[in-house]
Amino acid sequence: ELLTLTILQASIYDQHTRTLKAAFQDALRDNPTLPIAVSMAHVRYISSEGIGALLSLNRLAREQRRGLRLCDISQQVGEMLKLVRLV
Repeated sequence: ELLTLTILQASIYDQHTRTLKAAFQDALRDNPTLPIAVSMAHVRYISSEGIGALLSLNRLAREQRRGLRLCDISQQVGEMLKLVRLV
């Protein structure tokens, strides 16, 4: 089984980050052992705060010995995520 989280916003700005972090934490709490996949098919832009939320999710997944996979990443977002070694 796999816990799949889908980000529906096209742009993840600072105001979305708090909601995104809360959703990640809720999903992790409700599904404490499943590996995680984050679908980013809708995301065309992500701010540094949004990248920070993904880094936090990655840290939590590592601490809980769970896999994390970012999926369906646009080229532009993928380039930014490569800079912080999330992909």
